[in-house]
Amino acid sequence: MLARVNQRMARKFSSDLAKSRFIKSTSDDFNYLDQVAFPSYFAADLPQAQAKFEANSQILTSISNFAGIVTTPAWRVKPSWVIVAGADRIINPELERWYAKRANSHTLEITGASHSVYESHPKEVAAIIEKAAQAASR
Repeated sequence: MLARVNQRMARKFSSDLAKSRFIKSTSDDFNYLDQVAFPSYFAADLPQAQAKFEANSQILTSISNFAGIVTTPAWRVKPSWVIVAGADRIINPELERWYAKRANSHTLEITGASHSVYESHPKEVAAIIEKAAQAASR
């Protein structure tokens, strides 16, 4: 049931990447983001040289990773924290917001942040991790 809901919402809030032809696959069932498109889709708020370096050094992802089914999500019984990257082109920010709301997550939205939010806004990311750690230690 949960997997069907996630698939339906992912279609409803499809990402720019999902609508593109920039996801490339290998013959042995791995995928990656086209190196030319990588900077604008994955790392638009990073310096161009850094985004290009990452495009050239990305690690292939097993396609089977995206088919995993979680039967007991931790957010149902534990507090969660979410960063919504406001300019994410890999995961639609509306889907990120929906996930956060469903999980009743503590949410930080960073306007203009790409999927590489952890690199482009490290202080904000570190602060939310610290808040989560402090809350978990109580």
